Amino acid sequence: MADQFTLTCQKGRLKGNTWTWQEAENIVLGRSRKCTIRFPAEDDTLSRFQSKIEIRPPKVFIRDYGSKNGTYVNEELIGRRESGMSAEEGRNRSYKPRELADGDIIRLGSRDEGEVFRLNILVEKEPEEAPVENDSDPIIEGINLEDFIRLLLAQKQEKNYDSLYEGKLRLKKELGRGGFGVVYLAEHIETGRQYAIKEIIPEVKVNRHNMNLFLREISIGRQLHHRNVIETLASGEKNGNLYFVMNYYSNGSVADLMTKKGGKLDLGTATNIMFQVLDGLDYIHNATVVSKDRYGKDRTTKGVVHRDMKPHNMLIDENGVVKISDLGLAKAYDLAGMSGISDVSASWGGTLAFAPRKQEYFLKVRPDVDVFGAVSSYYFMLTGALIRNFDFRRKNIVEQLLDLPVVPIEQRDPRIPPKLARVIDSVLAEDEVRDPKKCTTAKQLKQDIRLALNI
Repeated sequence: MADQFTLTCQKGRLKGNTWTWQEAENIVLGRSRKCTIRFPAEDDTLSRFQSKIEIRPPKVFIRDYGSKNGTYVNEELIGRRESGMSAEEGRNRSYKPRELADGDIIRLGSRDEGEVFRLNILVEKEPEEAPVENDSDPIIEGINLEDFIRLLLAQKQEKNYDSLYEGKLRLKKELGRGGFGVVYLAEHIETGRQYAIKEIIPEVKVNRHNMNLFLREISIGRQLHHRNVIETLASGEKNGNLYFVMNYYSNGSVADLMTKKGGKLDLGTATNIMFQVLDGLDYIHNATVVSKDRYGKDRTTKGVVHRDMKPHNMLIDENGVVKISDLGLAKAYDLAGMSGISDVSASWGGTLAFAPRKQEYFLKVRPDVDVFGAVSSYYFMLTGALIRNFDFRRKNIVEQLLDLPVVPIEQRDPRIPPKLARVIDSVLAEDEVRDPKKCTTAKQLKQDIRLALNI
């Protein structure tokens, strides 16, 4: 039996309603029509954005959004803005998340008029003997992934990034650190081919079941073969950390190219990159992949969603070919519960700057979130500015995502061709704007941009 998380409203305007989830999910509660669980607009005892529940099996967390009348767990206040503070000021504060347990009672708002919920958690017991499922054949140019990792661990300990493994492999240097972990550069001596080894360091302790969930998601990348998508060559686990290997591209990312060019790109360069990204997205959104479910059974799925489209995840090879990287990483990290509860101010701030609002509400998203992320990146390439006026000095980037409108691209740069501006603004229109003509596929978007630019 799968894990089951049930929220039942016991008191208030939504009394009698029940919601059930069986996988990782985000649930935003409040009066705004943007919320997952929405309360009547006239109920001013609750805030527009009251609180957020994050399900990260087997754990569940709740955090207040700086509400007027507070969020309570078993009658203990876990968050509320100070008296006299505006809603915006309250949302700019950071409120500590609270882990929930089976049977906890959640109250939103005042004791007399608030909404009261009961959370029930039924978690499938993980078999003690369940092994972590490393790749069955993770061989790269005669070197096993286990050997890659063994070398990495040894050289990390010695801070020696220029020694050889069996005369075949040299670990050259640490390339960088990010929200998910560390990236290292390795070189095969005989062929000169270079690899990027990503070490994923969970923020919280992860059980073997969730380790396997992560590896299954990442392994999907080994089935995808397209000139504009980076292939995952191997993946595995060692000492509680996870690793995967892919080809290394010395030209860096589109974000690096923008820095070299002074902060933005000309229309021709940006559009060329955009077309290649859309070709890659069209492929992954329609690809058929096979993976194992939580019970070890094969499942066939059509379409893969990246969920983290941004210039930093668009790499450029020596021939100028753009390749989408980190496919499946964001989803795998969340589904495996490796982040605990998301405090996005640090590691996820840059990601959310390119995301649609609904990516904050739902973990199970459709390909249109990637189209949105690609257009956000195109906007950034052309203008050097983000689609929203984020203030990264403020703590709660999530609340800014929920509140701030998208700035029309012509306000950033009036030289953008008007027809192209209309295409971009249409895709970036907020989720509550229901436009039946709105482009939601990568293939259609490429056609729309061609028409707008007459190319």
